[in-house]
Amino acid sequence: MIRHLFGIVLTASLLSIPTEALAQARTWTLGQIVLSSANVPYAPLGVGAPSVALDEHSGTRFLETFEYPATAANPLDPVCPSGIWGIGIARSPNGIAWTTMDGDNDGGNGISPLIVPVPGAGTEHDCVMAQPSILWGDDPTGKFFWVAYKAQDDSGSNFTGIGMLEIELFGNGNIKTVTDHGLVLPMTDIGGYSDFKRECDGSYSMAVQRKVTGVLEYEMWEATSPTPDVLWTLAPSPSVSPSAFALPYMENEVASFEYFHDDWDPLDGFDETHIMFIGRTLALGGAFVTGGIAEMVRVEDGVSVFELPATPEITISTSTAYRHIGLIQLDVAGDQQFIMYTSELSGGVPRIRVAYTDPLPGFPGTFVVPKSCN
Repeated sequence: MIRHLFGIVLTASLLSIPTEALAQARTWTLGQIVLSSANVPYAPLGVGAPSVALDEHSGTRFLETFEYPATAANPLDPVCPSGIWGIGIARSPNGIAWTTMDGDNDGGNGISPLIVPVPGAGTEHDCVMAQPSILWGDDPTGKFFWVAYKAQDDSGSNFTGIGMLEIELFGNGNIKTVTDHGLVLPMTDIGGYSDFKRECDGSYSMAVQRKVTGVLEYEMWEATSPTPDVLWTLAPSPSVSPSAFALPYMENEVASFEYFHDDWDPLDGFDETHIMFIGRTLALGGAFVTGGIAEMVRVEDGVSVFELPATPEITISTSTAYRHIGLIQLDVAGDQQFIMYTSELSGGVPRIRVAYTDPLPGFPGTFVVPKSCN
């Protein structure tokens, strides 16, 4: 496995949360706001759904994709009642201080988004391109990456599936081209929250949320593809159904999946799949009751299923907190640590906050561990 040496300095220390994980106990510290309408010029209505990766071209910065509402929701709008949602991108030398980038290769002044849909354009995402997930490409130059997104059309903001962007960088790190491949995983059921990774055989795996028809339950399904820009194949059945586990923190919903590559505690002879996720328990009608952030693990022996912990690492007590998560995995002198980016609502406006595991990551000997096989 390749790990990327990277120096990160985190100074926030506000709230320590005791945790319990399936593989090991972790303690999380909630830090400061890192992205909001205050530092994203084109997003006065806020930003959310962060996804973060190391820029493997430079090896000296992070890139973060995020969703933002370009227009406010209007239930009376027959075209886009949820509003128009686009995707932005930012860069950071340390994971804390972020600067927005442009998607129009104008030198990177940060005043325009990566991409924003246009109602009436005739695509399956004319209203919403949201909940992005970033994955670095396998090109030897390291100059391109993929971004999966949730798509909704302009016939009432119906969910249509998962789309895929391909982004190429200039040598100086600015964005050169943004290619929209459109839907790669068409879906008719309500869903989203996708994340994906490259496997050791060169194929790709995706975790995605899908609602059970007629029931208040949101499951995790998996899909596979030989390459991100072609049609993906959805598994014949869900991988995680909340009703099958009956855990107090996730009786109805599993969401916001984040693959990570964990080889600190392997089971001999088999690979493992590790996913950090958000679980939610909902009341009749969908009102939030409680939730939590936890890690699920599956041994890849062809017969095992995902194991989930009885209690979460982080308890979620309000619907305004921990709405989405993005994850960076670190090797700090041989110790597994994480930086998490999470969206929250403040006065109804979304913003992104950082959290991290203790002891504080960011000292010499820190390596960023890619979630894909290397």
